[in-house]
Amino acid sequence: MKKNCYAEVFAVAVRTNFLTLKWNEDVLEIAKEYFLKQLCTYFSKNDSIEYIGFIKIDNMLYKFYQNKHLFNDYRMTWRLIVIRDENIIGWYNQIQSTPKVEKSYLVFDFQEEYGNKIDFSKGIPLEVYLDGEIINFEKIESF
Repeated sequence: MKKNCYAEVFAVAVRTNFLTLKWNEDVLEIAKEYFLKQLCTYFSKNDSIEYIGFIKIDNMLYKFYQNKHLFNDYRMTWRLIVIRDENIIGWYNQIQSTPKVEKSYLVFDFQEEYGNKIDFSKGIPLEVYLDGEIINFEKIESF
């Protein structure tokens, strides 16, 4: 597949769930490579990207992916990537738990009194309280 097909493959991959499609390995690799090229300084080819689910609020469709980013050959950071209109709009760093989608919430396996959910009913929260920590949304400048 030619490199100019990256955008098309990525758009289809974002509109659907990577995990439910019977993609061949080449198409998955091209989609992942395009995903990484969108923000090449923030992602690497060794990253894992896992689809979490989506939340629809009014006419906005938010999709969520978990990214495990490897750097310096031995370190890893986790990101919860937020996609709107087939574009990465930002992420939350250091959330080391995979959430479940429940209505307008992403719910994590943390104790409720220490923060265990992100509410998207009013848009993307710029600051969330999870597992006893305040986590900021890192917004991509173009959005």
